[in-house]
Amino acid sequence: MVNITKEGIETPKELYNYLTPKDIENMHHTTCKSFLSSQKYRFEIVESSLITEIPDDLNNYDDGYDERQDKYKEYWISEVVEKECLFMVYDTQLEWLMAYNYYKSIKKNVVKVIDLSALEEQGQTNLHCLILQDKEGMKKQGFNE
Repeated sequence: MVNITKEGIETPKELYNYLTPKDIENMHHTTCKSFLSSQKYRFEIVESSLITEIPDDLNNYDDGYDERQDKYKEYWISEVVEKECLFMVYDTQLEWLMAYNYYKSIKKNVVKVIDLSALEEQGQTNLHCLILQDKEGMKKQGFNE
């Protein structure tokens, strides 16, 4: 029950629902080895949280959008060892954003991508994906290097 007092509404602590790091780490519905390098055409990079500094020429707006995307994908693939990366698919944009911001806050290399092939298919909603560099996670999932 919620108690109303002169100071405002008093809510018992047991009514609060907090997300734990484990909750956020398990929001995805599918996980596999990253395959960005073999299917670059299929994904659009929305945002990336690389620990390393991104070169200025990567964001050269004189290049066309497609050229910048290609450069960005090549940079991501070359800077992060893809064999150490998990590919995770989310049901909703909210889960995707929460997970991205969580991994970014704990200083993980993570890239937020949209699966363009899923976007083209009617009724397909699995277009929100993260690629996360996580060597330990790869071992826990049973993926061989």
